[in-house]
Amino acid sequence: MGRGRRNKIRLSAEQRQNLETISRNGHAAAKKILHARVLLMSDEGEYGIFVGMTNR
Repeated sequence: MGRGRRNKIRLSAEQRQNLETISRNGHAAAKKILHARVLLMSDEGEYGIFVGMTNR
């Protein structure tokens, strides 16, 4: 019953690499790391079909 997505997210290879670095190194603020992970999971690009299939 959500509102659905407003904007599709498509990350370039460089953007994806930068976000993966932020989410993996653990030296950034927790909010920044969480935001990076959300963007990576929301990516509509090559890996976008796997959203919702991640292990929790």
